[in-house]
This record gives sequence, structure tokens and C-alpha cells, in this order.
Amino acid sequence: MRVARLLTSMCIPLALFSVVMAEPHEIKLDRPVKVGDQFDLHAHGSWRRDERGTMAGRNVGQIIVHLEGNIAGRVSVLAVESGKPSKVKVAVKTLSIKKNGIAIEAPPAGTVIIHSVTKDGKHALRAEDIDLSSDVHKVLNVLLVLTDELPFCDCRVVDVKGAKAVGDSWPIDKDYLLKQLSTPEAKVDRKDLSGVTAFEAIESVGDTRCARLTTKLEVRVPKGQLPKGFQHKRGELNMKMTRWSPLNHESKLDRVTVNLGSIAEAFIEAPGKPRLTVVFKFDQAVRRTMTPIK
Repeated sequence: MRVARLLTSMCIPLALFSVVMAEPHEIKLDRPVKVGDQFDLHAHGSWRRDERGTMAGRNVGQIIVHLEGNIAGRVSVLAVESGKPSKVKVAVKTLSIKKNGIAIEAPPAGTVIIHSVTKDGKHALRAEDIDLSSDVHKVLNVLLVLTDELPFCDCRVVDVKGAKAVGDSWPIDKDYLLKQLSTPEAKVDRKDLSGVTAFEAIESVGDTRCARLTTKLEVRVPKGQLPKGFQHKRGELNMKMTRWSPLNHESKLDRVTVNLGSIAEAFIEAPGKPRLTVVFKFDQAVRRTMTPIK
């Protein structure tokens, strides 16, 4: 009897949990900001490039560069365009960077970094009073710019229409993304693009209840610009992005993770010589949380 009563008592909260999880929610991805808004920033990111060549089954050369970094700081919105920040400053509290597993010099605490966006959508990073090395700039670009710069991360790609419940999934907006990806040198075909977004769960970030949405997409990349004499063999790009979208539409909390990977393979052949094949791999990843300062 005790077991029966225990099972019965468990069924009630489980039933309530199921109802809450299945309840449709209006999801708002765009969170307009205003000049003067401030956020606590915590982010971890990595940047990796791997190039290798093979000839007649033998490795004839390889270059690997792996950068990773962590940053904590305060973000202040200095200018806004159409509800989105067009200029922010980041007051660094801590910043650490490694190259191939070894710590390298990074801007110290107190450094002010300016991230600005031009009207044609180009992003620029600079630090006040100091120059940023190439490696530091790459890491900061991943930590601070990547999710704003990539067309894959645009809210219009996720294309949320109507109320959604946990377990729902829907396709990305291919038409919008195709316009962003295609260039005069390389046009992406509709059949080479696929993607879907899923409402995975309701989770709390601090005291804010959020819808956890994950978007996955794949792109077969057409022939682009190659070194003279090389021929395109294949090109692929894949991305996984998870957003935590506050169910309170007034909240400006922003948490996102992005994993972006690409691979390209090309070859060159000369009469009487073995084929030289070169594989290029490029990966970027970031996990970033920006918590509004009240």
C-alpha cells in the first residue's frame, strides 16, 4: 500500500510537469537594446586551423594552429542601430589566451576593447591605448563578434513563427540564408543547404526561465577561389547553435553556444607527377553569456 501511495503521489507532479513542458510559448529572439545598457560578460572560445597535404598516400606537410581564450568583463552599449548594438565597449576584468596549449600574452585587466559595426555590416575590433596581436585579435573576434557576424546566427534564419512547445521543430529560412551565403564567386544552391531548429527544453539561466533552442545546419560549399592550378574536390560547412531565449520577453539575458566547422579539399595534378591533395579544416566555437546589469 505504501508503494502504491508513493507512486500515486509521484504521478501528480509528473503530470503537472508534462503539462508545463507541452504548453506552447511565444518565443522572441530579437532583444532590442538601448544606449547605456550594461551586461556582465563571460565567454570561452576556440579557433583552430588545420591544413595538410598528401601525395601518393604520404603526408607531405601539415600546419595546425589552435587558439583558445576566456574572457570576463563588463559590456556597455555606446550606440544602437535598429535596436541592435552598433558600438559597444568591453572593460576587461580577466582575459587569458593559449596558443597550441601554451599561454601567450593577453591584454591585462582594465583594457578597454571597442567593437563597432558599420552600416554595411562590417565588424571592427580595437583596444584603446594598445595594439592587438594577430592571435589575440582572432580569439577576441570569436569571443565577442562571431555570433553577430555569422549569417547563420541571424534570428531570421531560425525563423520562429507562432507559439512553440518543447519537442517542436521547424526548418530554417533557406531563402534568407541563401541570399546571405551566395557570392559572385560561389553561389550556393538550395539543394545544398539544409537545417532545422528544435525546441529542446525549458531551462533556467540564473533566475531566468528560458526556451533552449538548437539549430543545426549543413552546407555543401561550391567551388570558390583556389590557388592557381588547383581543382575543387569538395567543400562542407556545418554549424550547431544553441540559444537560451528568455520566456520573459522583457529580459535581455543573452546566452548562446556556437560550433562552426568547415572542410575543403582541393588537388593539383601535373603530367608525370603524383596528385597533390590539400585538405583545409577550420573550426570556431564559442559559449557566451551576457547578463543584464540592473
